[in-house]
Amino acid sequence: MKYKQPYNTFELSDGSILSAQDCAKRFNINITTMYARLSRGNRDVSKLAERFNGMKPYSDNGYIGKDKAPKTVRQATALRNAYDPMSKLFLKMK
Repeated sequence: MKYKQPYNTFELSDGSILSAQDCAKRFNINITTMYARLSRGNRDVSKLAERFNGMKPYSDNGYIGKDKAPKTVRQATALRNAYDPMSKLFLKMK
């Protein structure tokens, strides 16, 4: 991928001064990922070289099951109208 404008140069923790494009090539990481890491102020070489392992804490659709949810979320869910017996009656009425 060719870029018309040069990226800023960043000084890394090992003393080298590289652009985001050069860092991406050096660590074999996507250029946009590398630029995002560098723009957040991350200059540690070991952190820049880390690859995403693909593990997600929850399922792909973002749903967190009630058994895996933190206690505060479970308590807040229990307070919803659908779980209150009187509110269930009102919700079922037409």
